[in-house]
Amino acid sequence: MLFLKRKINDVFGKKLQVPNNDFFSEKYNSEDISKLIRKIKDCFIDKTADNLVENICQRLFRYFWFLPASEGHHHAQEFGLFLHCLDTAFKTIRKFDDTITFEYRENMDIDSFETRKKRVSKQYAFFICGLLHDMGKVAAYKVVAKNGNVWNPCNNLYDFAIANQVSFEDVQHKSDKDLYTLIEKISPFFAARIIAPEDYSYIGANYIPDIMREIGYKKDYAHYFSGLIKEADMESTKEDIEALQPKDDLVSNFIEELKKVLETGRVAINTSGAKAWVFENYTAVHIGILNEIRTLLYSKDLKTPDISVILKRLIERRYVDFVDWKCIYSMDIQTAGKPYTVKVVKFKNSLLWDRSQKKDICKLNVVFNI
Repeated sequence: MLFLKRKINDVFGKKLQVPNNDFFSEKYNSEDISKLIRKIKDCFIDKTADNLVENICQRLFRYFWFLPASEGHHHAQEFGLFLHCLDTAFKTIRKFDDTITFEYRENMDIDSFETRKKRVSKQYAFFICGLLHDMGKVAAYKVVAKNGNVWNPCNNLYDFAIANQVSFEDVQHKSDKDLYTLIEKISPFFAARIIAPEDYSYIGANYIPDIMREIGYKKDYAHYFSGLIKEADMESTKEDIEALQPKDDLVSNFIEELKKVLETGRVAINTSGAKAWVFENYTAVHIGILNEIRTLLYSKDLKTPDISVILKRLIERRYVDFVDWKCIYSMDIQTAGKPYTVKVVKFKNSLLWDRSQKKDICKLNVVFNI
């Protein structure tokens, strides 16, 4: 039987800063966030909408706080979920402004007066759909404080973080196979905690069903709401992924070399004499293999840094499992004879294996005899 036992391995670094009461305004007014909010406000011609935008963005930021948008795919950094939602909202408004929609009278003639009158509220409805399209993702994360308190997503994360002194490093990703179906179903429940009475009054009752459908379950991508929001979401995701993977990037090159070693069978996996083990959502790789890959890169580029620097960069991108900036684990392997211990780093499976062509080895159980 194979199992993991965490030990204190002081590799490098210190804990990330725990937010204090001044940290909210500091982060909310940071360049990335304030720039996007300014762009969104510039899209509205109504001053009332500007005030509503400011208020709902602050409520959502307080609620999401430092959550990432994904475990290791896009916007996986601190505050990534809020940044992704802001970016999607901005792109959604821009797409809406490029479309022409009409209101009609009972005889199906175009009502130009109602069209002009309702366009501002419809624009704000599109903004809310883009901003809250990923509301249910709060169910994908678990935040546990050192004192054992667990964040309840019915309450905003910022207040919990302040009261319990938690940081981004305390975020845990759930791995339930039905999680994303659940996320879509429960999104409207959480969205209702962000949409305020003044938002409802400004939008009007007619667009509330559209908003709930787009935020929640069974989206109709043939509907003009859905199509634009889906496009905006995908554009935001694609831009972030491309920004994180430049061609001459040390981390990307390191992972590519590791994938080659695993896929070509140069390293035994889940078997006698193995140097890599696939289990749950991770592939544990022997630290010796990582040093070999670092040496290989060094032969191509004499500026390749020490392995500890590479590991730190992997941690920063959340590509490996880590606790308090420690990512080297002692893994005990129980054999038919004498058990032994190896030093490993746990990489996320989604990073090393193509999901559409995942190797059979990724499906193996971790219970075996050597």
